Amino acid sequence: MAAVADALTAWGIRPTKWWTETPDGEQLDAVFLWDNGTPRPEHWPHGVYLGWDQRAGWQLIEAGGPRNVDRLSPDSRTYCDLRQVAADVRAQLIHGRTSGPITLGGDCWDVRATQAAVERWETSTA
Repeated sequence: MAAVADALTAWGIRPTKWWTETPDGEQLDAVFLWDNGTPRPEHWPHGVYLGWDQRAGWQLIEAGGPRNVDRLSPDSRTYCDLRQVAADVRAQLIHGRTSGPITLGGDCWDVRATQAAVERWETSTA
């Protein structure tokens, strides 16, 4: 998740806080928050955070208010190129929900190491 925070920072949307947690001991979650004006209030009046878990993948979740959940584009799969996640998040934070998917194209990040790390974590908590 440190690499995700770095990718977000590289796209100009540095999270002010982020962490991982296992609320039920069976699922790994990550949370990225901004309190520095990055999510535009006209698009996210209640604020928003980026969440990830190994089952649901990447989601922008509206803080407070109606708690809307917005999945990122189909290119931002549960395990995908971190630059893709950052590009999608930036588009939605800056331009709002209707910005549409952002596809980086042919560059592909090898997701096997990330998947293996989560699988090791799952085995260690069993």
